[in-house]
Amino acid sequence: LREQQLDKADLLIKEAANIAPRQPLLLALQGRLLMAKRQYKEALSPLNQLVTRAPDSVYARSLLAETYLELGQIQDARRQLGFVLEKQPYYVPALVLMARAELQSGHYEKALDYANQVQRAQPDLHMGYELAGDARMMEEKNYVEAQSSNTEAWERTPSATLAIKMSEAFNLTGKHEEAIKALLAWLNDHPDDARVRQFLGTTYQDIGRNREAIQTYEEVLALEPDNVVALN
Repeated sequence: LREQQLDKADLLIKEAANIAPRQPLLLALQGRLLMAKRQYKEALSPLNQLVTRAPDSVYARSLLAETYLELGQIQDARRQLGFVLEKQPYYVPALVLMARAELQSGHYEKALDYANQVQRAQPDLHMGYELAGDARMMEEKNYVEAQSSNTEAWERTPSATLAIKMSEAFNLTGKHEEAIKALLAWLNDHPDDARVRQFLGTTYQDIGRNREAIQTYEEVLALEPDNVVALN
């Protein structure tokens, strides 16, 4: 599962089901496999069974809450997360999911509060800072503070998503060179990331650097010949 070898994981889980079909751990793995396949509706069945068999498990309820979030069932997710946080107020996975739920609901101040709780509970974890950046971008339109939060997250765990978020915040404050540097910092180590490279092309295009935009889109097409955005 962690290596995204989902077919192999599926075979092993089916073998395990033949041996010990009622194991709660097996239900958790079935749910996680379906989540990894983005089959969230199908994941509800094993995860609801898991919560029924292990009602006090914060891990089980957090998995179920995450699935509800992916399905857009915010109230169902909140109900599960409320149970978790009542039992363990500083359970970081639930705090992260609650922040995501508030972001999806448009409650950005609440999302920022949960993001700050994640930062206090695990200051070395990138997610608290990234969520804070998301909340500030959407609610306060405070792009400078959003950029500061994203930079904190980047220093802990760089990612393609963060590179794009940092670039967006820099662009919105008129720092176009910094926006480009943020994307290149990721692409230097991940040259085959077509999504970030396409965003770089769009950034060049938006600021009128068309020659560089064309070259970048051609690089995207070398990776993804049928990419209709790059072709357009």
